[in-house]
Amino acid sequence: MKSSAAVLILSACVTMSQCDDSDFHQPLSPAEDSVVDPNLLGAWGCPGEPGEPPSTVTFLDFDGRQYYVEFSAAGSKEAWRNRAIATDMTGVVFLSMQEIGTSRSEHWTMVEYLLPDSEHLTVRGIDFNQFYDIRDDPAAVRQRLEAMRQDPALYLGEQTCSKVKEKA
Repeated sequence: MKSSAAVLILSACVTMSQCDDSDFHQPLSPAEDSVVDPNLLGAWGCPGEPGEPPSTVTFLDFDGRQYYVEFSAAGSKEAWRNRAIATDMTGVVFLSMQEIGTSRSEHWTMVEYLLPDSEHLTVRGIDFNQFYDIRDDPAAVRQRLEAMRQDPALYLGEQTCSKVKEKA
């Protein structure tokens, strides 16, 4: 089972089989245009809902252009693996994320991330319903994202995580 942090971060898809008609069909921009932010790399601890264990989100540099992202809940042997492509839109970075592995999906989910300082990561899930009519047109999606950035209706929710300290 995916933690609430992972579900928020991946824009609230409960199972990938339900995402066929509720996600983007392509990333915001091609991987060739993406860059990896070294400040995002590493493990981040995200609190769970009351009664739910915390989760860890780990970002790794996959190839200098894409991230490998893994979500795991405390005490769980399961992990949710994704690739992510970053799109910087005037200082606000969006991640287009796609599940990888045996249940790989062809669909993409989207989040906005912010690093308010070196110890904290804030992620906001993007409400796909705001883009359903243009989901196959990345340029139109970027234009609407830009226009709606201040609109609370754009976001599904917010999750703040803390950098996991490396053990010496």
